Amino acid sequence: MRIGLSVKGLFLFLMLFVLSGCLEGVPNRLLLTDAAVEVKPAPEIHGASHEMAPHSGAVRISGGARFGGDDREYAGRIENAGVEDDYRYANLFYDVVTSYWYGAIHVVSKGDLYTWGFSVGYDNALYVAASAGLNTDHFEAGVSLSLGLQIANRQYRDGVVDDEDYNYHEDFINVASDLIAPGIYASVYEGRVSLTYSGSVYWPENVFNDDEGSFDPYVKTKGSFLPTAVFTHHLSVGYIFDKGIGIQLGVTNVMGDFNGFHWSGFGGLEINL
Repeated sequence: MRIGLSVKGLFLFLMLFVLSGCLEGVPNRLLLTDAAVEVKPAPEIHGASHEMAPHSGAVRISGGARFGGDDREYAGRIENAGVEDDYRYANLFYDVVTSYWYGAIHVVSKGDLYTWGFSVGYDNALYVAASAGLNTDHFEAGVSLSLGLQIANRQYRDGVVDDEDYNYHEDFINVASDLIAPGIYASVYEGRVSLTYSGSVYWPENVFNDDEGSFDPYVKTKGSFLPTAVFTHHLSVGYIFDKGIGIQLGVTNVMGDFNGFHWSGFGGLEINL
């Protein structure tokens, strides 16, 4: 019996020794030190951009390229939850960027005066959109709603803090978030030439969730760290050649709860059926 107790005591002692050795190398905490979050424009949604006959319909297939619009803005500090020393805060940046291409199919129908439309495509988000407005001889205006899925990159650097040293590593993750963007549009046109504006607003999802630690399973942060609203403005000039083929050139502006007005350009072709 005593031999059995001695063996059990020795076994427990060895287990405690091994565990204490393992726990000694476990860092006290894993903290976020720097993070950068992509902020993208919302899709461009507008009406026909030309006069439509009453009780008629049209289909527009469009696509093109976007260029420029790669800015980094300092957005403030992130607070690591439960930390009171020099590692309490981390730097947060917004990367205002744009996708390199876009494409969409837009269907629009007109009654006596009023129009409705439906779109599906990709423009900084995979989206579907609906629009409603009015179309006259030289002017149209309306409202729109885009629903989509936006893929944005989160770049972060976190570090292991122990009693003697601080080490960090960098990583990138792509996060899919829902896009809900109400907007407005207006166009003036004469003959084959049109000038079109569209604007919208959306609210990015907060990936820094202090309850779930969704940015990193071991990093806990506090507060709301994404822009409360992102406003997108598109302004373009279009020209329709023979057989319904047209071109579109324009600029996009992104602004919100961060510094600066961020510009990019776009251009492409469209086929009006």
